[in-house]
Amino acid sequence: MFDSPPACDEHTVWLYVIRNLLWNWSDTDVVRLLRSIKQGSGASTRVLVTDGVSPVSGQFPLHEEIAYRRRDVTTMSMHNVKQRTQEEWVGVFMQADPVVRVETMFERSSHVYKGLWEISFVNDGDSI
Repeated sequence: MFDSPPACDEHTVWLYVIRNLLWNWSDTDVVRLLRSIKQGSGASTRVLVTDGVSPVSGQFPLHEEIAYRRRDVTTMSMHNVKQRTQEEWVGVFMQADPVVRVETMFERSSHVYKGLWEISFVNDGDSI
């Protein structure tokens, strides 16, 4: 899983989709996976990550805030995992590559807050 994609992929793979997978991975493993993808990626390759986000306190109406916090506590107690905030997600992506480009969109329902991150790696010679 942490092996780099074959060299031929940099010309053929434009998009990797990682959906609801990284929420219970350690930061170290997320960074290892992204670095391995980066090694075999071309300039046009993108990585789409969609996963849960722990919203900033006070961001939503109280009844939604309670539901989100309940989910956070459930995740911690049942899975021994802390739900990441937007800042923590971007921090993990930047550990994989300090000049990574990250574009973010969010969606929410009454019980879940999801992030969608489009990640592109700046290759040597590219401008930011």
